[in-house]
Amino acid sequence: MAVSEKLQEKEAQHGQKMVEVKLRFWTSNIAEGEGKIVLRHAWAGEVVRIERNDALGSVPGDSILFHSMLDVGWAIEKCHLIPRSSYTLVAE
Repeated sequence: MAVSEKLQEKEAQHGQKMVEVKLRFWTSNIAEGEGKIVLRHAWAGEVVRIERNDALGSVPGDSILFHSMLDVGWAIEKCHLIPRSSYTLVAE
């Protein structure tokens, strides 16, 4: 980021000063019985999405599927690239 670049700032309430990424892991169809689950078991790949944040102007986009834990970073990056929720990530 260039030093001369002017960044837009605005007030934000506590809890609205973050980008929230939600990972969902389903537990269906692991147990043999209908409507049952196996404790502490879930499918390794499911969906990731960026949550709504009115202060940042982000709206939930489509959920991005991933197929293994190795794909989680890719899925988060893919959510980041969706124009409605694009962010500039600043390294600490």
